[in-house]
Parts: sequence; C-alpha cells; structure tokens
Amino acid sequence: MRKANIAELKNQLSEFLVLVKKGETVRVYERSTPVAELVPIKNLYPDEENTWLLDLEKRGILKKAEKKITQDTITKFEKNLKKQKKYAGVLEQLLNDRRED
Repeated sequence: MRKANIAELKNQLSEFLVLVKKGETVRVYERSTPVAELVPIKNLYPDEENTWLLDLEKRGILKKAEKKITQDTITKFEKNLKKQKKYAGVLEQLLNDRRED
C-alpha cells in the first residue's frame, strides 16, 4: 500500500492514479492521520458491482447478456459488419479494443 499526504497527492495525482489502475491502494494522510484510500474498482465489495448492474438494468439503461459471446459469434458479427460499411469503422474499433483487453 502506498502512502501520500494531501499536498503530494494533489501534485502527483496522475501518477497515483496509474498505481491505482495497476491494482495498488493509496492511503491519503492529513497531518499523519489517514483520511481516505484510493482503491481500484476491482477491489470493491464483490456484490457492489452486481448491485450496480442490477440497478442499471431496472432503470432500462442496459440489459444483461443472455449467453456468453463465443468466437463463432464474433466471426459472424465481423462478416455482417463488413457488409455495413457505413458504421464499420466504429464497430471494428470497438471489437479491436475488446480483443486487446
């Protein structure tokens, strides 16, 4: 766990956020007293993400997938994508981004 006082955090926020994105926790101190922690989203309570997704689904913002996406599904989608050249650039970029993760 990294430690940072408030002034240090303000001056180097980007660097500390890089650490958090890599999985580290940063504890923030004010005059030697811990006041906060920056934690990666992955490390939140396990049910919190599920609760958040259920809330979004109830509000009609998203719909959970009914089944997992297979490589066959992606291949079929890519074939159809090539037929629809008007929007192909955006969707191809999305697929490329997903492959990189």
